Amino acid sequence: MTDDRIAIRYYEFWDIPRAFAFAFDGDTYVFDCRFDESVGDYKTWFDVLRVDQFVLSDHAEMSWQDLRSRGRQFAQIPVSSVVFDKTRRAFVSRTVLDMLA
Repeated sequence: MTDDRIAIRYYEFWDIPRAFAFAFDGDTYVFDCRFDESVGDYKTWFDVLRVDQFVLSDHAEMSWQDLRSRGRQFAQIPVSSVVFDKTRRAFVSRTVLDMLA
């Protein structure tokens, strides 16, 4: 990993990861872009949750729902502002941290 990328673990994928998480500074950040039944498409933003003092690698088998339930929502950021790697499955740009500050 280079300094400008953060490794992610994704849980749902439709064009891009619709649910993913990464660890940073001892906390885990969970990004969730839910499907909106009323419009038949995914929302245009990620709900961002923080799971304090949680080591993602220690819970590799945890379900997406269990991980989400441990967090508390503290931000929403536009899907279009999250920059993924070429595969859209491995990394996000560190610029996402600036949006969370």
